[in-house]
This record gives sequence, structure tokens and C-alpha cells, in this order.
Amino acid sequence: KEVNTYYVDNIEPAKFMRTGIDAMLSSLDPYTNYISEADIEGYRFQTTGKYGGIGCGVKKVGDYIVITEPYKNFPADKAGIKAGDILLEVDGQSVKGKSVDDIGKYLKGTPKTETKLTIQRPGTKDALVISVSRKEIAMKSVPYFAMLNDSVGYIKLVQFTENCSRDVADAFASLKKNPKFSCLIFD
Repeated sequence: KEVNTYYVDNIEPAKFMRTGIDAMLSSLDPYTNYISEADIEGYRFQTTGKYGGIGCGVKKVGDYIVITEPYKNFPADKAGIKAGDILLEVDGQSVKGKSVDDIGKYLKGTPKTETKLTIQRPGTKDALVISVSRKEIAMKSVPYFAMLNDSVGYIKLVQFTENCSRDVADAFASLKKNPKFSCLIFD
């Protein structure tokens, strides 16, 4: 506060604090990192497979972000968002030219908070404004497993989280119930 108030030049307080925190942590060891509040949802997702968000897949098409899949029974799906919807604004801010990572920061957040999405639905003239309440989204580390034929099982693992070993073990145990099960494709 004192530096911000009395320093001869203008400073950016957030950048100033981040530089100080990073310098302090670098004196400890190479493994200690600072995770800002803005980055915490991404970190939670990497380690637990859970995040606060609206539950949809997105991709960049041209200058815009397009919804590729609203996950069934998650907030985006329940709010009526459809695959193919083009995201124009999030909470009144244009998202034109933003990356998929940037959009993730807009859509993720604390569960039970609301976000307003302005979308253009193909085949409609006017943009739609849809309010979506974020909730905790838990992505399965094993979204699919099945028997491919009488003897070959298949397990798809998509991320390493704190519970992925249990998910793989459960899928494997389920496949082993088949009496002809003899080999496994682990993807």
C-alpha cells in the first residue's frame, strides 16, 4: 500500500505483488509454486478432476468459441445450451478472438455463482442471453469401458487424478466378471 501510494512512478499493484511472491518462493525450492485465485480452478481440475463451471466442451472456430458438447445433466445442458452455439459474450464482455484457455477462465468459477452467456444459435436471427449457475463439475477419469468382443476388454483413461486408480480398478473388476475375458486394451 505504501509503495503504491508514495512511489515516484505508477506501479501495477497486482504485478508488483506477484513479482514479490515469486521471488520469495524461489528462495525455498524449485517445487514450491504460487497458485493465484484466478488459476485455482485449473489446478483443482488437474488434481481432482473437479472444477466449478457450467459443464460443456468448447473449441475455437475462426474468431469465436463454439460449444461442442453441453455435458448431459450439467448446468449448460439444463440451461438449454446446444452444441453449435457460438459464444459471443460472457457477463457482457466480448469473447471474440479469445482462446479456449481464456474462455475456460470466464466459464469456470465458484459453484453456485451465476454467469450470463450471449450466444448466437445457428438458424436464429437474434442473439440469446442465457443465465447459467455454475456447479461443481466432476469429470470421470474413466469415461468408458466395455467388452469389445467375447474375450477383449477396453478401458479408456483420460486423466490422472487422485481417484483414477480406483476408477480403473472398478472398470477392470467389472470387465473380469465376463467368464471369457482374457485380455485388455488400456487406452
